[in-house]
Amino acid sequence: MTPEPPEDWLDRVAGRKVDPETIRRFRQPGRLSEPERRRLEAELAFNGLLDGHRPPPPVSSNFTAQVLARIEQEERVVERRSSWWPRIGWIPRLAALAVVALTFGVLWSQGSATRQVRMAKQAVELGRAANVPGLEAVSLADFEVIRRIGVAPRAEDDALILALAQ
Repeated sequence: MTPEPPEDWLDRVAGRKVDPETIRRFRQPGRLSEPERRRLEAELAFNGLLDGHRPPPPVSSNFTAQVLARIEQEERVVERRSSWWPRIGWIPRLAALAVVALTFGVLWSQGSATRQVRMAKQAVELGRAANVPGLEAVSLADFEVIRRIGVAPRAEDDALILALAQ
């Protein structure tokens, strides 16, 4: 690599903020002579000093209004991207609502029919139990009697009865 003429590098760093990549290239060994390297460091230090004392760039009188307008614009863009519901028209919305309502209605009627079938089975069982000889209607109101009617005999009970019968 051939070193650049001394004035070229000085013009690049004099009086302005220099990007770090350019500074790194100038600081590479063999790029600048020792006096040029000292001059570079002095120039960079001087630029840092000037940057600390320069007034900030002027802000336009409607800066706040521009910032708020930009924020609102970006919020609208985000809303449009995230919200799928407003994109579709009212007919697809109505169709989707009808599908949801129909599904809910079918599920509700199915549940109602299941409850009615269960109640009918219980009524049939209660009718059979009422016709058993020796049972009174008053005893069917007692929970213990109803619980005992539904219990099937176990194998241990059968073995006990046989043992007692002998």
